[in-house]
Formats: sequence, structure tokens, C-alpha cells
Amino acid sequence: MITKVKELDVNQAKSLYELWNREYPVSLQFSTPQAFIDYLTQLEAPTHYLLQNQRQEIIGWCFTFLRTAEVWFGLLVNQQQQKKGFGRKLLEQAQKDHQRLNGWAVDHSLYVKEDGKPYQSPMNFYLKQGFTKLPKNRLLKAQLRAVQIRWERE
Repeated sequence: MITKVKELDVNQAKSLYELWNREYPVSLQFSTPQAFIDYLTQLEAPTHYLLQNQRQEIIGWCFTFLRTAEVWFGLLVNQQQQKKGFGRKLLEQAQKDHQRLNGWAVDHSLYVKEDGKPYQSPMNFYLKQGFTKLPKNRLLKAQLRAVQIRWERE
């Protein structure tokens, strides 16, 4: 079940903090739940799409927000739940609400996750979902090197 919310409660934020730190590269981890909440608080006009299992545990999350008058997004799915169509379903919910989505996607295999396993680039997934890679727009920060991707409704 996907639930759409504008604000997260404390339990949702804690679950998402754990999901973020488990699934994203170590270089993007937040040191405390409060640091994660501070990050979320600074997002302009956020919307959260939460995918929960039958036990009400969050197993996937897509979020959208405004940055420089454009809608941007992030997407995370629990590793054990990947390749089951959940990421696609979360994106479809966000796409219903927006004409265009922008994001950053890692397009290499240089990062490691919390469990020591390599962080797999999601680029092929996004290309299959109709996103376009914008190779001239690269994010080159110490904690993340990625390329901009964009989806637009036809």
C-alpha cells in the first residue's frame, strides 16, 4: 500500500532514516536521526510516497520537493524488496502528480553501502522508466558524484 503524506510522523522519519543509511552509499549517510530530520525539514514543498508491507513497515519511499522552481525526487526501496516492481509503482505515483521529475543518479560502481556491498547504479532502472540522462549536468561533490536524470510527461 502506498500512502502519500506531506509531513512525516516521528516513527516514519526514524524508519526512513534507517532505510536511507542502509540503502544509499556510506558517503550519504546521516550520523543521527536528527540530522536526517534536519535535511528533510529544509526541503521545499515535500511530498512523501510511503510503501508499506502488511506489517505496516516502510519498505519503499519516493519523495518530491522543489528546488530552483523544478520538481526533484529521491527514491529508495529496501534491498530485499527490489526487482519486484515497487520502485516503478512509487515512481508512477509521483509521476501522476507532476509533469516533470528531476533527480541525481549514480552512474558508476565506486560506492559502498553500509553492509560493505557495492552500491549498484540505478541508472538502467531509471532509463527503463522513461528517464533521460543529462550527461552535461553532473554533480561532483565530495560525498556524491552523479548525473542528472529527467522524466517528462509526453
